[in-house]
Amino acid sequence: MQIQSPLLPPAFHVITQRLSPASYRVRVSCVAPSLPGQRQETLTLPLNCPEMPEASLPVDYRVVGEYTLKPEQLNYGIVAASCHVISHVRISGADASRLRGVSVPNGVKVVLHPVGSRGCDLEANLTLKGEKRRLFLSQIVLTTGNRKQPRIVIPVYAAVS
Repeated sequence: MQIQSPLLPPAFHVITQRLSPASYRVRVSCVAPSLPGQRQETLTLPLNCPEMPEASLPVDYRVVGEYTLKPEQLNYGIVAASCHVISHVRISGADASRLRGVSVPNGVKVVLHPVGSRGCDLEANLTLKGEKRRLFLSQIVLTTGNRKQPRIVIPVYAAVS
């Protein structure tokens, strides 16, 4: 039996170490998602064994958030194609006043307002000009400067009518 190149979920890295002809040690590392909570992924390891062509390994892990978001996502609901909507997210945590925008979706303008040294108010302006009927799914990515949680990802949802 030999483990081949694994099929990995995004942001996962797997190192296999052969311990004996019939056993391996599998080490998994990943870039944790920015939102805290319990997560479960499944790693599929292809094997060159006819009796067992692949092995599935569940990976459970918990992300402890350095920063908290309220709300945890921006959901604009149903919006008209030519409207302008403003929404707010309160971000709190160490040095939250030093957050910076990295990646912002088209149609969304982000302004960060520091609130003391441990808080920040993210103002997201959604402007959809000439959009056709569709679901608007995207995310705002902020950089934190904190190596324990280097970025914060805020999902953005809207339905254009």
